[in-house]
Amino acid sequence: MQTKLARLAASLDGLFFFDNSVIHSAQLMAYSTDASVYQERPLAVAIPKNVEDIKN
Repeated sequence: MQTKLARLAASLDGLFFFDNSVIHSAQLMAYSTDASVYQERPLAVAIPKNVEDIKN
């Protein structure tokens, strides 16, 4: 799975957080919460930079 996520990250111009580094972990934790009591860590977080990132 990590290999597929790394390939996806390389194909995007925007930001893509998916591994266990400190910066990636912080972003994944930030996106794991909402206004409820539940906390589910996502597999990855993508922040597109342009329309092409969304089309990928």
